[in-house]
Amino acid sequence: MLDIARVNNCDRIATAHQKDDNAETVLQRLARGTGFRGLCGIWPMRGFDDGAVSFIRPLLCLGRDEIIDYLKKRNLKWRIDKTNEDCKYRRNFIRHRLLPQLQKEFDGSVAEELFELSQRMRKFYSLVCGCADKLWPKLADYTANRVVLDLNDFSSQPEPVKVELVRRSLTAIGSGEKNLIQEHFGRILQLEQQNVSGKKIELPDGFIVYREYGKLFFSRFGQKQQSDEKISKSIRVPGQTRFGRYLIKATILDTGCSSIEYRASSIELIECFDLDKVKLPLVVRFRRAGDKFWPLGLAGEKKLGKFLTAAKVPQELRQNALIIADSEKIIWLWPIRMCEQAKITGKTQKILQLQIIQPPPT
Repeated sequence: MLDIARVNNCDRIATAHQKDDNAETVLQRLARGTGFRGLCGIWPMRGFDDGAVSFIRPLLCLGRDEIIDYLKKRNLKWRIDKTNEDCKYRRNFIRHRLLPQLQKEFDGSVAEELFELSQRMRKFYSLVCGCADKLWPKLADYTANRVVLDLNDFSSQPEPVKVELVRRSLTAIGSGEKNLIQEHFGRILQLEQQNVSGKKIELPDGFIVYREYGKLFFSRFGQKQQSDEKISKSIRVPGQTRFGRYLIKATILDTGCSSIEYRASSIELIECFDLDKVKLPLVVRFRRAGDKFWPLGLAGEKKLGKFLTAAKVPQELRQNALIIADSEKIIWLWPIRMCEQAKITGKTQKILQLQIIQPPPT
């Protein structure tokens, strides 16, 4: 429907969801384990494509029987999806068996009460989102395909706000909410409260949450295999090189600004080097035993493992860091730090710009 709306320049899509549908949604979410956000039920309006298209549900305030009575009185026909009758599907079981039984036992008020509950929870959730909106820029740090939450401020927040911040962190790294239940959020909050560094929680679809150095890390990096340590690939300079899920872009630039401007403008996925100090060819690989590295800003070369420990780099990031090396040395431990030997100075004539891109999961 979104595709059709885009093609026809429509900004609204109206669906026929009604009050009983909302009751079924809430009951289904309760059965699988949900929190306050799940109790919001079906929203009267939800935006997609950054608000370019919105789904609206104008019949949500009416019950199924009310709508059918209206159609019958006016001799109007309606359609029913034949798959809606098969009770082997949980949603249909709730629709045809559970909800009617509850309506019968409680004088037909269950759907109405759940509708009122959803309305109250939507108001509550709006308040929670308001708090999270203010905290998110302060607490959340985006780095390579992960989100880091600072526990100093996070831990002092009310639990509903914590849950929303956790949900946003998972969404930001590409984790869908379909396979997440309240138990997952509870385990993450326990991780925050236990104060045990290095402990890890595995979530559906390969996502990981772990605690280290007073922070919560949300990562979509998978564990690299031992055999990966032997893999390396030459980098085209200039050009593009594919290394697994990564795309490496190498560009040669003339000096057009000071070295301070280059450092200030560099971001985690892009780094700039003095081309004359880089001994081509370049290769990309993972860490290997015995690797040594002269990190930018330090006095000399260090064993890579000792540097990572001293810098308090989280274990998950260590395992998935990339090594960019020339014929003599490591020039970039991505996404952590470049080397001292290839930094840009006032005497730099040519600049090698490297960009490493990891596309989001499909």
